[in-house]
Amino acid sequence: MNNDVYKVPNSTLEITKTKNELQLTLRIATRQKALIYSFLSYLILAAITTQISPEYKIYFQFLIIPIFLAIAVSTARLSWLLYSSMVAAPLIILSIIPLINLIVLLIINYSANRKIKDDGFMGLTQKKLIIK
Repeated sequence: MNNDVYKVPNSTLEITKTKNELQLTLRIATRQKALIYSFLSYLILAAITTQISPEYKIYFQFLIIPIFLAIAVSTARLSWLLYSSMVAAPLIILSIIPLINLIVLLIINYSANRKIKDDGFMGLTQKKLIIK
């Protein structure tokens, strides 16, 4: 038994992920965040559209179009990182169809969460990651 209380303990921890793998995970997290924000803005704008008077409704419906396109683009960008092109292409096409895009969003979001957690990025609000 070592009696030196000032000695730094030895660790057997090894870096398991390379810098490129960690950067890929950070890109997945960034694109997932963009997808979630665009979908939430779509839901908020759709809720506002149902509550306003008919003469202003057309203006809000025109605002929904770019947000809908942002959802499709965000889905495409995230699915290209997560899946092969054989899986990503049908998911991108299905993300254009209303109501089915919700299922596609849930599938892609689940895969992104699983990838992020598997790479050890759980609880990033409490920790800071520094990649050198």
